[in-house]
Amino acid sequence: MRAILPGLAFAAALAIAAKGLSFATNGQVSAILLAIVFGILWRNLAGLGGWAEPGLEFAGKTLLRIGIALIGLRLTFALLTGVSGGRTWAAGIRPSSTSASFIRLCMSTKGGA
Repeated sequence: MRAILPGLAFAAALAIAAKGLSFATNGQVSAILLAIVFGILWRNLAGLGGWAEPGLEFAGKTLLRIGIALIGLRLTFALLTGVSGGRTWAAGIRPSSTSASFIRLCMSTKGGA
């Protein structure tokens, strides 16, 4: 756990900087795009030491997969609740329990694409 903290802190700092610049431009530039550009520039101009690699690998694989899964889950429930007249119950499944199950599934899956 200690090995990933410096890289996670670095990734969080880049994300905060990207979000701040996006906010400063009134959302004209996407925070995600800025974070990608900041990461590319930092790696190519300043370089990264071995201190950041474990945390960046964790953020780029595990956290990214969880984030993508949660975005997909949110979109799915938005579509289902839109079809069902705005009810929070979709097909008899509560979103909170499904989200927790989805997160557990992502956390337990190792390797693979």
